[in-house]
Amino acid sequence: ETVEILPGLEATPYGAAQWFSGEADLTDAEPRRRGMREWPNLVDPRSPLYPLQLFREHDALVATLRDLAVSLIPAAESRDPDFHGRMLTVVTAERGILESELGRLRRLMAGDGLALPPLPDDVTGSGDAE
Repeated sequence: ETVEILPGLEATPYGAAQWFSGEADLTDAEPRRRGMREWPNLVDPRSPLYPLQLFREHDALVATLRDLAVSLIPAAESRDPDFHGRMLTVVTAERGILESELGRLRRLMAGDGLALPPLPDDVTGSGDAE
C-alpha cells in the first residue's frame, strides 16, 4: 500500500511519515535516514521536493540565527571581559554570514514564486527579497 505525498510521488505510509517529519529522503525508491543539513545537495531543482528543501533550509537558517543570541549569554556572564569581546566578534561575524545566506535563499525562493515565510522580529536577511 502506498500514499501520494506530492503529485506523482508515492511512498509507504511509514515512509511518508518519515519524509514528513524530515527523517527520510524520498528522492530514492526506499527512504534513507538523513540529517536535515544534508538536504541542500540532495534534491534537483526540477524535483517536486525542491520547494520543501528550500523551506527546510530557511527554517534551519532562522533557527541558527536565533540560537546565536543565546550563545552570548555565557560570555556576558563571564568575569573575563576579553572573553566576552572575543565571543561578540565571532558571533557578529557568523551572524553576518548567516544573514547574507538567508537573504540569498529568500531571493531564490521569491524568484521561484514561493511565498516567503515571515521572519521573526529578531532575524533579518541581508538584501532580503521582501
